[in-house]
Amino acid sequence: MGPLYVLGTGAAAVALPAVLFFRTRTLLPWQVALLPFGSIYVTGASLLAELAVAVGIRARRGQSMVVPRTLVLLWGAWLLLTMISFFANQMAFRNLFQIAKFLAFGGIAIGCALLISAEGELRRRIVLAARSCAAVLAAVFIIAELLGGGEWESIQALVGRNEGAFQILLFGVVPSLAMLATPRMSESRRFWAAAQILVSLAAFNAAEARTALGLAIMGTLGVIFLIAWRRSRAVALLLVAIMTYVVIRGAGTYIMDEFIGGRQNQFSNVERLGLLTAAWRLLQSRPLTGWGWGSVDSLIPAVPETSLAYPHPHNTFAHFGIELGYPGLALLIALYAVLIFRGLRELRKGDYSAAVFCLGVAAVLIGYSATDDIFFGANRGVFATIFMGVALAAPRLDVASRESRLF
Repeated sequence: MGPLYVLGTGAAAVALPAVLFFRTRTLLPWQVALLPFGSIYVTGASLLAELAVAVGIRARRGQSMVVPRTLVLLWGAWLLLTMISFFANQMAFRNLFQIAKFLAFGGIAIGCALLISAEGELRRRIVLAARSCAAVLAAVFIIAELLGGGEWESIQALVGRNEGAFQILLFGVVPSLAMLATPRMSESRRFWAAAQILVSLAAFNAAEARTALGLAIMGTLGVIFLIAWRRSRAVALLLVAIMTYVVIRGAGTYIMDEFIGGRQNQFSNVERLGLLTAAWRLLQSRPLTGWGWGSVDSLIPAVPETSLAYPHPHNTFAHFGIELGYPGLALLIALYAVLIFRGLRELRKGDYSAAVFCLGVAAVLIGYSATDDIFFGANRGVFATIFMGVALAAPRLDVASRESRLF
């Protein structure tokens, strides 16, 4: 399937713009559902081409679209900082590929937001396609664990373990939690949402995806609290006390096992701490301009604590700090803060599904940014920016009606 899909999506990247001139509906949901089944660069290029042409068609027809000014402003600020750093550091032209890749991420987020503002139903179709994709991946993870005893070589061609866990969490768990938080939702849909969350938790456990498992558990507890708060504040406060105890107890056990105990994962944790130490030294050496976008893979040395080294600091905040200095770090924080503020605004308006969706996307990106580098490779960058565009797109339905904008 892999080579055939790469060939098919490669042809689509060229032929799709011409096809879309004779179509009235975008193929974006299908693109989202098929993302992990081929080369991410080819599928990402096809996705970006479709978005560009679909937006162009609607603009030519005079169809109303709302420009996501926040996304445009943030990516414009990133481009300005990147150009300043590029000339200040006299960067080589090899860095232009990394710059173009992050610009493509911005194009995906802005294009998704524009199309959703023109066609409100598209948001629901994208989310449902993403959930279907995540369900398939979760099933693959569990089957690989049952049949292969933890051997992942058989599915590496489909999607990497870390990328797969990130996609299941973002595409599957977050929309399912938003569905559970929706006041007017049929019991059958609630059942399937809960089932998808449970299957995803099993997949994270099988893959030993610690970050994804922790975020999924905390998100589920958060939605349970929200539901309880709407019905009985006393019960909700009791749940908070129980959850606080469980989290503190669990955090203590995790620290003892991972950092003080003698488990194998201690090596990885020490290695990452060494990478962050090296990243801090690089940030302090050029705090205002950074070392230039696309330079991190040539800067991270073999840290003293281990003979191994990643080509990135395994931390998105450190990545932005190294390459763009403190201004770049502030820009990344602002990007995540926008998602949080949007979620809180939806919560005040009473649109619980949209609030949980925005806050869930923010929590996944912040949590993974602390433990991995989301924007170093293409996989997680494409996944993240699709849902940024979905979360920050202009609303199409009246919030006062309490009807979900997602389902």
